[in-house]
Amino acid sequence: MHKAHSDRRPRHRLERSGQQDSARILIFSFCILSLAALSGCVSGTPEQHLLKGAERFQQGDTAAAIREFKDALWLNRSFAPAYYNLGICYSTAKTRDKAIGQFARAVQCDPRYADAYIALAQAYVRKDTLDAAIALLRRGLAQGLAPLPFYENLGFCFMRRSAKDSALHYYQLAVALDSNGTVDYFNIGYLLSAPQQSDSSIKYLRLAHRHAANKHAVSFLLGTRLLDKPGRSAAETREGIAMLEDYLANGDHEAMKVSKANELIAKAKQRR
Repeated sequence: MHKAHSDRRPRHRLERSGQQDSARILIFSFCILSLAALSGCVSGTPEQHLLKGAERFQQGDTAAAIREFKDALWLNRSFAPAYYNLGICYSTAKTRDKAIGQFARAVQCDPRYADAYIALAQAYVRKDTLDAAIALLRRGLAQGLAPLPFYENLGFCFMRRSAKDSALHYYQLAVALDSNGTVDYFNIGYLLSAPQQSDSSIKYLRLAHRHAANKHAVSFLLGTRLLDKPGRSAAETREGIAMLEDYLANGDHEAMKVSKANELIAKAKQRR
């Protein structure tokens, strides 16, 4: 019996030792799983997740894109492009404040991220917080970034504020850098609305019309400025009628514009 008992004791000890080892393995495995959960179980690089997120967004799967951009940030909390792209994903009327927060983080992480400045400024404009947009755009200019989009957006902000002189200043700075800026030429022509500015307005609207892909989009304003011009020439009358007829044939057909165009054409033809 002693021998048998002594034979059982080592086996019993071995069984207990195995249970303890199993427990240790289980505890160790649980620790690994817990650490993995805390780290988000994210593999790859921030750049890889950024590319995947951009692909998902292009495919129309915004929710999947957001997950990819968030995974990029798990790996690098200072990865400005991920914040910027999250801002793009959140750029809807319902989540605009979220977008603003993400764009602001992108600028904070990379003070020379020009696209983030512009996107954040435009989000501020959509919230009608023009002071914040203007201050931000000026801050971007102070960073020495390529100025053209900053000039254009500052021009738009001041135009929204009805500060014509400031708007003209920035749009003219923009066209000095880009001689193909259709929208900039158009906005300058629109802002030069006083009767004594009609020649300058027409000059810029002609430039806008020359560079525009859809020329009839400019035709209405150019035609009205030509036919409203005091002492216009016969050539200007013909040009104005042609512009308004182009608008009537191809334009947006807003009721008030259509009425105005028909009225000006009729009066111009009577005077010829």
